[in-house]
Amino acid sequence: MAPPTTATAGPLASVPGGAQVLFVGDGIDPSGAANDWSALAASTLGLAGTPVQRSVAAADGAGWGAPSADGRTSTDLVSAVATPQTRVVVLLGSRNDLAAPGEVASGAARTLEAVRTVAPEAQAVVVAPPPLGDDGAPALLQQRRELTAAAASTGALYLDPSTSGWAYQPTWTTDADGSVRLTADGQVQLAQVVLPVLQRLLSAPR
Repeated sequence: MAPPTTATAGPLASVPGGAQVLFVGDGIDPSGAANDWSALAASTLGLAGTPVQRSVAAADGAGWGAPSADGRTSTDLVSAVATPQTRVVVLLGSRNDLAAPGEVASGAARTLEAVRTVAPEAQAVVVAPPPLGDDGAPALLQQRRELTAAAASTGALYLDPSTSGWAYQPTWTTDADGSVRLTADGQVQLAQVVLPVLQRLLSAPR
């Protein structure tokens, strides 16, 4: 299956009746965005014959422990949107947690417990926050360690963009609105990182 190479998702980004996949994130995965990385990955799967019914639960600032402006964390986002029919939950680790890495382990544990409770048949995929030119930062390394442990203890899959084809380029992000966002190129690159895992999970027998 060819990975997405353009920033336009097209009509197959969410197909009613397709495999229900929930994407949870922060401002890097803005809720309702038509052409973000999750839509690009879902659209590519649809074009390859694996339709996805995509839903997104995202809030600016929300992380494993870091709350959004209205107080939500990844646990709240999962609980609000996941259903018993959800097949895969993709949890993008937030860079908002880098200021308080000690809260990641407990927050991830709560979030993954929420997945098991609300969507017991779903496979959780924990995606580490993508490095943005700071791959060796101590807080980023600590968050990776905590997410690796949380995923291992719950049967979730762990995916680290830095070891899965993500080779950060400055053109992949912008802070034009005061927050770090992925540009169209950055959205394509993150979709390419996550897509092979989704393809494998959705192709496997339930």
